[in-house]
Amino acid sequence: MTWASWIDFLLGAWLVIAPFALGYSALSRGATVEDVVFGILIAAFGLWTALKMDAPKISEWLLMLFGLWVLLSPFVLRTDAIARVTPNDVIVGIGVLVFGIVRMASSHGPARTQAA
Repeated sequence: MTWASWIDFLLGAWLVIAPFALGYSALSRGATVEDVVFGILIAAFGLWTALKMDAPKISEWLLMLFGLWVLLSPFVLRTDAIARVTPNDVIVGIGVLVFGIVRMASSHGPARTQAA
């Protein structure tokens, strides 16, 4: 599912610019650093899997792990009091997880045979 990987790339790119676009970069250094670092990771692994550059299966699992962290990070890092951080990270984290599940399900679907 190449399109799911491209969406992960876009979600990662958004996560990199979100602290500045949503204005919480000045409110929380921790949330900003976390979003930029994990945004870069998600975008890079999303691009890697989208371009099929010999991306191993572990890259899909790592994308889902990154998504889970982004989903949980506002609560773990205690940045959930900043109104714009939590909805953004929860939505992006769920998106990365869902598209990872879609990608895994499509790659592990039933074997298809060609008619002769």
